[in-house]
Amino acid sequence: MTREYSPSQDQDVPALVSLIIDAFAGTADASEAWLRTHSPSNIRVLRESERPVACALRIPMAQHFGGRAVSMVGIAGVAVTPVHRGAGLARDMMSRVVAELASEGVALSTLYASTRPLYRQVGYESAGCRFSHRISVANLARVRGSPPVSPLTEADMPAARTCYERASPAQQGSLVRTEYCWSRIWKNQGDVFRGFGVRGPDGSLDGYLALRQQPKPENGHHDLILNDFVATTPAAASALSTFLAGFATMADDVVLYAGASHPLALLMPHHHGAVTLHEPWMLRVCNVPAALQERGYPAGLSATLVVDVRDETAASNAGLWTLSVEGGAARVTRGGSGPVLSLDIRGLAAIYTSFLSPAQARLAGLAQGSDETLAQAGAIFAGPAPSMSDFF
Repeated sequence: MTREYSPSQDQDVPALVSLIIDAFAGTADASEAWLRTHSPSNIRVLRESERPVACALRIPMAQHFGGRAVSMVGIAGVAVTPVHRGAGLARDMMSRVVAELASEGVALSTLYASTRPLYRQVGYESAGCRFSHRISVANLARVRGSPPVSPLTEADMPAARTCYERASPAQQGSLVRTEYCWSRIWKNQGDVFRGFGVRGPDGSLDGYLALRQQPKPENGHHDLILNDFVATTPAAASALSTFLAGFATMADDVVLYAGASHPLALLMPHHHGAVTLHEPWMLRVCNVPAALQERGYPAGLSATLVVDVRDETAASNAGLWTLSVEGGAARVTRGGSGPVLSLDIRGLAAIYTSFLSPAQARLAGLAQGSDETLAQAGAIFAGPAPSMSDFF
């Protein structure tokens, strides 16, 4: 049967709400409210006999790699009607999404996967992690002489965004947040978070956090749930740690989401906490030249790498590319000669984000090349471990 792929229309909302409920077990009101936070032009629908049988949400944003913002479309809300599951609709849907993004020149696509085999079939690969940190409040660092922390008001929200924009490029994989992302920082699934911030000598916001207190009926205490923690200076990180430590009389733990390391844990004199993998995220290189050119690279490196990409979903990516890096930027041209790094598009995703070294990708069967070629690629894509604090 022929399937039609297109943006959604207003009359599709009831059918889309039903798809979302069946996929994620939400309520009708919450599912419709979530759908309506996005423009219909960003919702893709697969139809059979004019009826929606599958959907996916596109969230245009960007993601930091090598200190630069790379164009990216996040994917969420992938759903298939229960009576059509197992018929390949999700793969069909995602194949069309990837081909569309490639043709639009979007460099990357990122998602949190409910199942990895589906997304690997269309070129996504695990490329970063989101960790849950649980840190004892009693053991947080208290730093004498830290600057004061004060409540944030609505008037401080632009300053909070500016603070995040100053800090986020240093974190490999962090999002360039859109309005959708910011709306989930201060209120998420009914939970309201209060803002507290630290100001620098010039009055600018040097750090802030989004906090709510979660009661623990079993002992009358509570945990401190942080939906955001941003510090642009060591003094700001110390001040926020000292502020949170002041809750120790009634608060047991701080809970937050970040990379494998976090300033709160690094400041602690002794480690009394737990770090748990909450969600890995998957990434897809949708447009090879755009992805390679938009990313940042080590500033002192001058290098050339020829890659041979295999991509069964977006044919325009396949074949030889020459990547020339100089002064932290790249130039990409078609073709090339000399030693080649051969890559499945999934392997390129994992190496691109610094999630896997080229040598690790070779061990996983995602890349092939000589030791010298892999070492060259490792120098080009060197970087800190990729992570995200946001969930979408």
